[in-house]
Amino acid sequence: MSTNRENVTWQSKDGTWSNGHFEFYNVNEDDPDWDFEWDVEYDTSRFHWVSTGHATPEAAEDAWRGSNPGGSIRVERKRGSAKECDGYDQMAAALKKQEAKREAEYRKTRRPVYTY
Repeated sequence: MSTNRENVTWQSKDGTWSNGHFEFYNVNEDDPDWDFEWDVEYDTSRFHWVSTGHATPEAAEDAWRGSNPGGSIRVERKRGSAKECDGYDQMAAALKKQEAKREAEYRKTRRPVYTY
């Protein structure tokens, strides 16, 4: 099964590859012909999922375990694309920081499970 979702695979300064899926939100939900796959808008300044540190672009793309996104934009780190790649690295770091904070909050509030 596939569901079109915008994502990017890029090369970091250390030579590793990463894949990030952009944040998205639904539009036109009140339309009787609303389609979950196509009636979306993307926020290309944020990821909602990311995987980093892969040896190849294919490995980075294969890390995604959801529905086939229908392809990926690939950005090899070169002179003209280094800033773009750095931006994606910053977006990935921001998401990972947010996830770590969420996990820490969860750990503070959850009750321990005891087994006897």
